[in-house]
Amino acid sequence: MNHSGDIGKRHTLMNKTAFFLLCLLTFTIPFSDIVELPGFGTMTRAIGYAALLVGLVAAAETNRHARLHGPPLWALGFVAWAALSVVWTVDMEATIGRVPMFVRCLGLYWLLYEYVDGTGRVDKLFLAYILGGYICIAGLMLSAVSDEIIVGESAYSRYSMGSLDPNDLAAMLAIGIPMAWHLAGLRINPIWIWICRVYVPVAAVAVLLTGSRGGLVAAIAAITIVPVSMRRLGFRSKIAAVMALCLILIGIVQFVPDSTLQRLGTI
Repeated sequence: MNHSGDIGKRHTLMNKTAFFLLCLLTFTIPFSDIVELPGFGTMTRAIGYAALLVGLVAAAETNRHARLHGPPLWALGFVAWAALSVVWTVDMEATIGRVPMFVRCLGLYWLLYEYVDGTGRVDKLFLAYILGGYICIAGLMLSAVSDEIIVGESAYSRYSMGSLDPNDLAAMLAIGIPMAWHLAGLRINPIWIWICRVYVPVAAVAVLLTGSRGGLVAAIAAITIVPVSMRRLGFRSKIAAVMALCLILIGIVQFVPDSTLQRLGTI
């Protein structure tokens, strides 16, 4: 038996497992606050711990370690500075509560740095995020159809998904728009291309349904990728871009309440 060959295969498996967990983590980020697991907090956090554990094991088996130069070094320095701020903080409890979050973010950053080692993997993470965004859009649309207005926001008819903060939800959906438009221009399965194309207008209308003014600004910035990229698009992609912009206008007229538009108008 070629032991070294078996080790190499196991390393490849561990690498793929770590990346799969990273994709699963990315998928849950848009709706991370919906599912709580006893002892772990959110489902996203639990998956993150699993991904970090597998990633560390894979790195140890291949004798790979985090490269502490460039961006990782700056990230580590930021977390260290945040931890050091307990010396001069005016709110010890809040600071101590924030430091663990920074440490978790550092772990996520290390996973991205180590295991997203090509454009193919970047695109898969983008797709995972978009699919997670669709979960939020479905929940948001269901709330709108059921007229489940956020408590205390009846004057403006604001909607959300479950207990998600509407401003956070809007920002999460807006972030996915340039990801979706990027993937829509790639030579991939036509089904995935249309899933990404449809995300742009649907997410834009969903952002408006939240009534989030900050989310609106983020969505406008994100949607500028569509007209800006028109010149380098093929004929079919240009048609898709025009259709996306038209669908946004139709969606605003058909689905967004006037009271919500009035709130957005106060921006």
